[in-house]
Amino acid sequence: WSYARINKNAVYDDTLVVMDEEEYEGYSKQDLALMAYSSQAQGLYSIAKKIGWDNLSDAQKKLYDNEINRARADAVMKIAKETSLSPTAIGLNHILHNQLNAIAIVGGDTQELLNDSLSSTLLDKQYLMWIDRGV
Repeated sequence: WSYARINKNAVYDDTLVVMDEEEYEGYSKQDLALMAYSSQAQGLYSIAKKIGWDNLSDAQKKLYDNEINRARADAVMKIAKETSLSPTAIGLNHILHNQLNAIAIVGGDTQELLNDSLSSTLLDKQYLMWIDRGV
């Protein structure tokens, strides 16, 4: 689960559970803790910022190219410009500050990448509405 919406028909592993509205509602009603394994969407928004949405790999497009993610990418870029936080930090903030009791599993092979993920806590809550609506 991440800020990015996965195209379910592109998931090749039928043992994976993709978070959709029905899953989200179920977790919300049961008040279950959720560990977001793919919380950074494989760096989707940072990559899109760097090379442009249309230059994503075919695999990334297959998994993530949809109207919701394009709108969210625009919102992330606006927030990143205004706050100087990275798209990764902004996406993680969505996981950490929504209505679910969520834990974001993050990874990084350098201290810089870890610090970037930790900077997600610096985003003011006023931006959560922007993120959720993809404004």
